[in-house]
Amino acid sequence: MKSIVSKILLAILAWAAVVISHSLLATLVTAQTPTSGKLFYMYFDRAIPLTLRQDAIAVTPKLSPSPSNTNIPFYLQLQQDLQETTTSTSRPNLCLGLQLQVKPLRAQDYALVNLLSPNQRQLDRLQQCLEQLELVDSLLPVLKRPNHDELVVVPNEIIISFKPDLAPDQIQAFLERYDFNLIRKLRLSGNCYLVAANSASGIAILDLANQVNEQPEIEYAAPNLIVLPSSYIHLQLKKRQLPKLKIARGTTEGQKNSPPYPHTTLLPWQWYLDSTPLITCLQRRTQLQNCLQQIASSHLSLPSRTDIRALEAWQQSNGGQGVVVAVIDGLIQWDHPDLQQNVYRMSQSSEPNDYPGEIHGWDFIEEDPETRMSDYEKRYLQQQLKDDELGNSEVTLLTAFHGTLVAGVIAAHSTRMEGLLGVAPNVTILPVRAADMEGILDLVDQAEAIEYAAKRGADIINMSFGGDPQHPLLKSTIAQVIAAHPHLVLVAGAGNDNSTEESYPAAYEGVVCVGATTLAGNRAWYSNYGKWIDVVAPGGDVSSPYIYGGILTTGGTWQEEFWQDIHKLLPGQSYAFDPKGEYMWVQGTSFATPVVSGVLALMKGEDQARHLSNERLVTILKETASYDHLTIYNSQQQDYRYFFGSGLVNAEAALKAIN
Repeated sequence: MKSIVSKILLAILAWAAVVISHSLLATLVTAQTPTSGKLFYMYFDRAIPLTLRQDAIAVTPKLSPSPSNTNIPFYLQLQQDLQETTTSTSRPNLCLGLQLQVKPLRAQDYALVNLLSPNQRQLDRLQQCLEQLELVDSLLPVLKRPNHDELVVVPNEIIISFKPDLAPDQIQAFLERYDFNLIRKLRLSGNCYLVAANSASGIAILDLANQVNEQPEIEYAAPNLIVLPSSYIHLQLKKRQLPKLKIARGTTEGQKNSPPYPHTTLLPWQWYLDSTPLITCLQRRTQLQNCLQQIASSHLSLPSRTDIRALEAWQQSNGGQGVVVAVIDGLIQWDHPDLQQNVYRMSQSSEPNDYPGEIHGWDFIEEDPETRMSDYEKRYLQQQLKDDELGNSEVTLLTAFHGTLVAGVIAAHSTRMEGLLGVAPNVTILPVRAADMEGILDLVDQAEAIEYAAKRGADIINMSFGGDPQHPLLKSTIAQVIAAHPHLVLVAGAGNDNSTEESYPAAYEGVVCVGATTLAGNRAWYSNYGKWIDVVAPGGDVSSPYIYGGILTTGGTWQEEFWQDIHKLLPGQSYAFDPKGEYMWVQGTSFATPVVSGVLALMKGEDQARHLSNERLVTILKETASYDHLTIYNSQQQDYRYFFGSGLVNAEAALKAIN
């Protein structure tokens, strides 16, 4: 679903290392314009056009707050100052009467101020108001692509990739010639640098980056961008009232064709693995939980199967044993009871590297080896839940723990009868956190996370984010990683905009692009589609039939102590399966993506010698996918390829093609 993890989450962070130079004065976003008169940046030799938004301004602080040295994030400080400005008599009331919303941006170090009733006059007033605040260092332009409803923030930063034969002293001379401050050399192969400009700011950064891109020493140059969906939430889930349910966790005794894993009591709810129980009970029109309990011990032949046939695949596989799947995403609580036995562990090495102390992966947001929530993030989340007045607690948790939700679809392996099984229950998960608490991924973090995962031996990289415009940094990184690791497979979600327009990184060459389907075999209403889709997989629809059509997976807040002094969740009224959020219902291409990653892991598990290249593996995945039981709705165009790519993935058929 950066873009959006159901805008989702698909989306969507350099931290202290990429903070803008504090010497810049507060600058109006319209104060400097490119010399060309047009707004665009170069994607190699092609211009990506942009337009200036009139409803938002991004703000940087004079002193960058950090979770380690303050308990008050910058966006809250800014919100307090704006409220004081609207009521104070000692300062001009430039913000008086403006309806504003302040949100965190870039790991909470920046802030985004939205006008709820925008026009140019109000935007000018907001700029003047913000310029007077003592804690504000600079104002950043907020743009969007034409015909897109997104927010593209342009920091005072440019990503430059120098040609490989350029010596360090030549690179230094180039940076001095253009009056750049070096922020850092990126942890990528080649000569790729992140720099801050002293000679330009605001939207003039675009023009400067375009000028640099034309120089003979350069492979490419482009502005660093922070891309946010219009909703600023990567899960396209609307709060709704659902029928109250009392979900029974029934018996699984006497299961026919039992796989080499214990059948947990929640397996009948996981229709994406085997839809037979749920479809059978829906057809019987009886009380669902009682029906599921009764038929959990047998499988009936039905004319419709809209799952991936995982149970049948398990009969002929080792469950992905020996396969490493990197999950690049938000917080990954790998100590969840259903995940902890499948977590990656770094082998000890005395060689120095860029990721000191790593054991179970890396956190690119806080730049440390812990992908689980920190104490600061825990307090932040708890406060958000306590302050929740709109009933958005579940959405808050789904966004923050998006990585935990994704990991559960791939690799859950409950050691208890009450738990879940993932598509590949024996796979190893490499946690790589690159999304902040709001689900936003920085371009630099995305690129570094991809190369990090490849160098740590990942067989598959799951990227349940998207919606970004094309950018040379990601294009180059993906191409280099695939070239260096011919057996590595990258998988990404198509996006949740119900659009035919290509979404990135899913549409980059060499990435498996995944659309989403529902229990009924339809293209999910939110799923992007078009000729660029490779395959589809169950992504769910939490409204059809009711919540049961969602994807059930692992949540991030199962500990009792997390909920002290906080009202627990209300199963049956939103997306929580249980009061503590140990398990959650979700939907989106963000969750179709890990289904496909899990199927690929099962396939790789049967290719222990790694004879199959990534191209051959993906070819088998496509050739064994099927249009059986898929349906097209709301369209006269009966082109299955257009809506479903090569079809719904079939784990059983894919494994047979390998074996």
